[in-house]
Amino acid sequence: MIRCLPISGALGTFVLATTLSAQTPRAAALDALLERLVGQWRMTGSVRGPPATYTLDAAHWLDKFGAAFSIPPATGEARGDTIRLAFPYPDGAFRDTFVYERPTDTWYFRLEAADSAGGWQLFAEYHGSPPVEFGNPGLIARN
Repeated sequence: MIRCLPISGALGTFVLATTLSAQTPRAAALDALLERLVGQWRMTGSVRGPPATYTLDAAHWLDKFGAAFSIPPATGEARGDTIRLAFPYPDGAFRDTFVYERPTDTWYFRLEAADSAGGWQLFAEYHGSPPVEFGNPGLIARN
């Protein structure tokens, strides 16, 4: 079984996929973490310095195709409440770190680009929170 999480918005689009032959405790923990990311998020932060705000939509689904159609596919890992992904783009690698902040039910996103010296430079960082539309938090349903 393939579990996929596509994310689209100013971050671009990617699919986090894990192959699960049986539901292990680690797989269940990853599933629970990914489910916390599903939904619509108000993203506030910066891209290459200037402030940025936008809406990110994330969905979690199961399919048999996996990440083969996401080019280039990212590799990564999840530990605790942190997901780290590496994208080997031809023009330069990207490294994304997503941290779920349980006390506030929000996410922190840090995107870094490889530099010519072999290090990493901040490309963008955001805090994601469920949007409140017209003062009614009930309009956005999340588990």
